[in-house]
Amino acid sequence: MGLDTETLDDEVVEQRQLHAEEETDTGDGHRQHGKASGPAGEGRCHWQNHLWYFTFAPPRPQALLACRFLESRSHTMYPYACGGSRPYPMEMNNPATALQGLTAARRIALLWVVALAAGAVSTSAAAPLDPAAKARTFTALGDHRRAAGLYQQILDGVSEQDQAPLEIHRGLAGALWMAGDAIEALGAATRALELYPEDAALLRVAGGIHASQGQYATAIERLYQAALLDPGQAADHANLGGLYTSLGRYDEAEAALLRAATLAPEDAVVSRRLGALYLKRHRFVEARQQLEQAARLDSTSPTTFYFLGQALEGLSDSEPALAQYDRARQLDPSYLDAHYRVAQLARRLDRPTRADSALAEYQHLQDVGGGDVDALKQMRLLRDAIVESGEQTDHIFALARFLLAYDYLDEAQNRFEAVLHRRPGDYQTLNQLGNIHLKRRSPDLALERYEEALGIAPEFTPAALNAGNASMLLRRPDRARTYYERVVSLAPDVAMGWFGLGSSHLELGQPGSAVRIYEQGLERSRPEGRTRKAFLEQLRKARRALESR
Repeated sequence: MGLDTETLDDEVVEQRQLHAEEETDTGDGHRQHGKASGPAGEGRCHWQNHLWYFTFAPPRPQALLACRFLESRSHTMYPYACGGSRPYPMEMNNPATALQGLTAARRIALLWVVALAAGAVSTSAAAPLDPAAKARTFTALGDHRRAAGLYQQILDGVSEQDQAPLEIHRGLAGALWMAGDAIEALGAATRALELYPEDAALLRVAGGIHASQGQYATAIERLYQAALLDPGQAADHANLGGLYTSLGRYDEAEAALLRAATLAPEDAVVSRRLGALYLKRHRFVEARQQLEQAARLDSTSPTTFYFLGQALEGLSDSEPALAQYDRARQLDPSYLDAHYRVAQLARRLDRPTRADSALAEYQHLQDVGGGDVDALKQMRLLRDAIVESGEQTDHIFALARFLLAYDYLDEAQNRFEAVLHRRPGDYQTLNQLGNIHLKRRSPDLALERYEEALGIAPEFTPAALNAGNASMLLRRPDRARTYYERVVSLAPDVAMGWFGLGSSHLELGQPGSAVRIYEQGLERSRPEGRTRKAFLEQLRKARRALESR
């Protein structure tokens, strides 16, 4: 029979089924525990000719820094950062800690657009053998920590007499930034600028890092230098527009964003940002024009339709406004404010059925965590990050993980699918979609997603562990064994790999092998607490089975 997930404690079950992604390979031969190295990024100086959008906040104790890479449908790449000291998603085993510290101060957020150096990004499943190319592939799939590890390995291998190529320095700074290590990223960028002081893309990265730490004057200075070196780059003007908007300097923000729109007239994020600026200034006609343009360029953006509803409501055009709010919540059923606006506006327009339906959805989301005020604040902050960043994919991913942690399965699936639509090779998102199916007691569907993730990233340990768990639930211990063997080979310190491998042998009627595996797993992974108790119980069971022969 398969593993009985009901008899194991939360720690074991979450490691086995739902949050295996918390143990990931950093790419430098070490295991990282407790933080997801979530898909998000692209690094290196293949970044030129791509627009990157960020939001920033001043530093604060225990706040989060999200520096993630995103890719839109048009293959424009967008990273996002918000100030703080730790990356998220954090330990989602305890969702209440996920955004700890962010309530200390209201985030000052702005748009940041970065154009980095030229070169193509490979997103193929087969990673190139060349370390730099492999690092670029990792960042293209959002695995920034692995990318940073590879770039650092390259730099460590360069002798003192030689000088590493610019793209390696730039790649390291960018990967660290997107992984959320702002301090290390700033050090890498500073060292790189000493060697290459006139590289515009490197200056943009440095500017973004400074902005993420609330150092706006330095950020503007770096960005201005980049603009002088590369005057036709729309990203610089969009970055300045975001900085000025955050500082309340709306005239300068408008001038910068209009310049960005001139240079990149088909960019939905620039249009949306301009529309949002006009909303702040109560210039609703211009806001509507910009937001309609943004909607034409990207019809999948719930934020755009929500903003468009606000512009129409500002023009007292209530019926079309209601339709836009409805469109926003249909695209994203976790959009709390969209449900609220539909409920309010439909009530005003004497549409009680529509109002009641929207209000019910609103209250359903408001009840996150059983009415936990902190959980609701977390959800709103995650939404703010999405809105303020121009709907960066990594923030959609973070919200989806939050929703999954609180068992909003339909809403989480919707958001994970949105991530996958933007970034089809995102194996971590495929793994999370598998987790949703597993929570729904559909291990067959879960296994399909896990195997799809492994087809893209064969060394992605969480998907291998989860595939083993799903196979056990499907009463396929022979199939599960192959996945668990992969886990213990790739990550011998992950206790649940040994646990699953021993259990698969036990189910296959091989208690002697199971005993050896459990004993080896206890020695190699050193599980603690309830996980250790579960190990010892299975070990006793295997010994009894062996003795009864």
